[in-house]
Amino acid sequence: MVLLFDFDSTMFFLFKDYDRKPLVLKLNNTLKKYGLEEVSDRNFFNCFLFARDNKECLKEINEIIVEAELDAVDKGYHVDGFKEIFPILLNKYSIGIVSNNSKECIDKYMEKYHNGLSLPFFGRIPLRADLLKPNPYLLEQALKYFNVKKEECLYIGDNFIDYLAAKEIGIPFLGMAYLERKQNTFKENNIPYVKNYYELMEILKWQKLKRWKRD
Repeated sequence: MVLLFDFDSTMFFLFKDYDRKPLVLKLNNTLKKYGLEEVSDRNFFNCFLFARDNKECLKEINEIIVEAELDAVDKGYHVDGFKEIFPILLNKYSIGIVSNNSKECIDKYMEKYHNGLSLPFFGRIPLRADLLKPNPYLLEQALKYFNVKKEECLYIGDNFIDYLAAKEIGIPFLGMAYLERKQNTFKENNIPYVKNYYELMEILKWQKLKRWKRD
């Protein structure tokens, strides 16, 4: 089986406690410069969608967010149970990361916290905002890389858009929901989820994935 993980708030809290105000100000000033819609604090990744038809704006936005991602790697922390459980998963499963974050961000994270461990990564293409999740493109690339059937994968993510991307191409999905508001979103949409990596290990241990397979 192949386990595919989202990154931010699934493996590592990158922006959870990050001071986003300077970042959002930079992004909004850039968007305004090109006459585009401004973004909110929580949904600042929407700037890629707002600028999707303007390559110059996309380039500037990506540079701003990469800088913030690299800074946030130094200030973030792991999701509950990740550090204890992830080494076990690495010995049992093929693992990849499918994320809207940048390659620069993941490379720095791996170097800082995993001694430069190299995992297959399928992430943001700076000038192709249309390929970000919930578009399933990144998951499709992961399937091609691992050369496995959809039912032989599990995508684990913290966000509803992660679920939508997996559903689009029929990959089983499991939510990682530390926050109550995310648990409620998964509950309301009848999406299976766990609260931490200890619960994930129990799910995998008892092989309860078949009942989550979607039509």
